[in-house]
Amino acid sequence: MGGYSGGVGISGGGSGGPGSNAYQLPYIVNIFAPLSGVEYTYTFPDSTRRYLIRTRQSSAFKIAFILGDTISGDYVNIRPGCYYQEFGVSINVPLAIYIQTTQNNETIEILYWS
Repeated sequence: MGGYSGGVGISGGGSGGPGSNAYQLPYIVNIFAPLSGVEYTYTFPDSTRRYLIRTRQSSAFKIAFILGDTISGDYVNIRPGCYYQEFGVSINVPLAIYIQTTQNNETIEILYWS
């Protein structure tokens, strides 16, 4: 299931490394996006089970799953201050996502759990 919501934060808890039965903290990836209107790519590892994407300065952004689609194809438009997440997924091969911001000098924040 995917969706987006405004202003909701995530707090981690507990500890546990790979292979642990305890709650695992997310991996954090920051992608600097100096230019708006440019498509930036991130590839999730094949063990990803959940992910969340937002922009640090809360600007609007687009997400697509096919190269070039944030510019002229099918994409999801995320409103300012909101985030996009997928959970309960079973990614068996690396998954590339394509993100385009609407503001220069933005940071794309990605959290994912394996």
